[in-house]
Amino acid sequence: MASVKFARLLPPVQVAIAETLFWMARHSHPPVRGDVYWHSTTELLALGLNTPAERLAEIVFQLGASFIGELSGELILLLFIAALWYLVGRRIDSSRIEGRVHRGLSNRTKVGTWLALLYGLYLFTFLCFNHLFTNFGVFDSLGDVVRQGMALIWSIALIFFPGIDLLKAFRKSQTAAINESGRAQG
Repeated sequence: MASVKFARLLPPVQVAIAETLFWMARHSHPPVRGDVYWHSTTELLALGLNTPAERLAEIVFQLGASFIGELSGELILLLFIAALWYLVGRRIDSSRIEGRVHRGLSNRTKVGTWLALLYGLYLFTFLCFNHLFTNFGVFDSLGDVVRQGMALIWSIALIFFPGIDLLKAFRKSQTAAINESGRAQG
């Protein structure tokens, strides 16, 4: 029986979940008419589940806001969500393959791992300085807590998992250097 490839399964599932939550958010009504700061809990849940993709989409939207419309902004967000969950699926798939630890990391993988670690640090500092439990509205504070909690989990995960991979690669290179110097002397 063939094993499940999470890199193929997670992106469409997560895009469908996000679009369903956004659809529910578009059809909800603020408790106070005309409250422009209110966001539904389902929207905040969708954004929290996809914090790295949401932050990248926000950066892209700010850079090109003059030619990106609202509809294409959501499309860009959904594309980033698919890419995010593809990368998460690849990470899960590669950790399930035996021998990954023995092979080490290629240079391309090391660059990607460093970028993921730096992006996790960026998300953590962005969260701490801009959003950490300061963004509460009157009627959606539960949604804000959930979103910020998920953002904190994402930032810690993006720091922890790439950090572990880089430490393993560093230890492997150190062990290889020690073994090579021992062979040269012997």
